Amino acid sequence: MVRVHLHIGSAVGALDEYVQARTFVREVVDDSGSSFSWGMRVLPRRRRRAIYAVYTFARLVDNVADGPGAPQAKQRALSEWRREVDRLFAGVPQHPVTLALKDGIHEFGLPKEEFHALISGMERDAQGRVRIKTTGELFRYCRQVAGSVGVLCIHIFGLSQPPGRRFALALGNAFQLTNILRDVQEDLGLDRLYLPQDLLARYGAWDEQVTGLLERPGVAPACAALAQTALHQFAEAKRYMQELPWWRTRPPALMKVIYEDTLRCLMAHGWRRWDRGVRPSAARRVWLILRDGLR
Repeated sequence: MVRVHLHIGSAVGALDEYVQARTFVREVVDDSGSSFSWGMRVLPRRRRRAIYAVYTFARLVDNVADGPGAPQAKQRALSEWRREVDRLFAGVPQHPVTLALKDGIHEFGLPKEEFHALISGMERDAQGRVRIKTTGELFRYCRQVAGSVGVLCIHIFGLSQPPGRRFALALGNAFQLTNILRDVQEDLGLDRLYLPQDLLARYGAWDEQVTGLLERPGVAPACAALAQTALHQFAEAKRYMQELPWWRTRPPALMKVIYEDTLRCLMAHGWRRWDRGVRPSAARRVWLILRDGLR
């Protein structure tokens, strides 16, 4: 872990490190090419800084889970991130991203347990082999890796009370289910299967041996069913969003436009051509935002 040590007693040194930390998280977001950055650019500066820091934290712990290395080494690294979260809330962060988070923790009341929930989800991914037994287990995983980020973001938007929290959780589910459906082949290459076994079994596609899974006839209807679940979550998010001030929900609304378009493209392509990537181009993202996101 890269560490940033504050120069005790030096206001100039501390200021420099805050500037460097903010630059660090902004560069991570800019380099990501993520749909996330499209929605967050419209935020006022202080909220944008906080949201960029949350995104960067999520990106760094995700990199641990998805990066090279033995599972034991990844678990140790994630345990160190847990300790760093504890240091952050104790007021003594040592990493650029947690230093960048420090102001947002106090200004927006970001809950410590959501950072720990995100790490818990990544600890599951870091085990290497992933199998999800039930749809309920899948939703618990979505709550950890996506809902946690959604709840942190909703605090920054100023919508931490219902229905803002329900909006964040529904949208987090929809986003994560879309990611799972988009990345089925890639995840299988890492020995990860997020399609739940009970859903696959319903369509006669489950077998302990996942070799050749994507060629089984039951996989397509199982994916189609999960896509319908994701659409329902998008609809739930829209319903809650209509109860909230539009100017507060504008950033996630822009992300929703892009993610929902990705899901509908996946559905239109069907569940046979796993080698065909479905990621909206930058030009299409701009067009989608102009068409729907700024209404």
